[in-house]
Amino acid sequence: MQRVAPIVLVVDDDADLRASISELLEDHGYIAIEAEDGRKALEYLRQQPAPACLILDLWMPELDGWSLATAMGKGDVPSVPTILVTGASSDSGYPVPTRQVLRKPIDPERLLTLVATLIRKPT
Repeated sequence: MQRVAPIVLVVDDDADLRASISELLEDHGYIAIEAEDGRKALEYLRQQPAPACLILDLWMPELDGWSLATAMGKGDVPSVPTILVTGASSDSGYPVPTRQVLRKPIDPERLLTLVATLIRKPT
């Protein structure tokens, strides 16, 4: 039986960052699906099977990361293990544990380690 690569949903309004994260993930055996803002991610989560992991920016037009995290917390969409990739300081408060937050510019190795850790955890 062939093993299917885990899907990671990458949500960021910065097209270059989104593309570079997706390329990094795909180079390491993941399937990356991109969404340019929280609204597109919300649509994806409502219409598709839940991804194994979500990489989420906080500050985006249309629907920000806090609103998407709130929707997952309320059960409006599936709750997905989430990594924040943000320039926002912790003073802003994060909707995930601090150990799952990467400040921009990101460390690619740390990102890959976090993704692997979250995907291995049973939900």
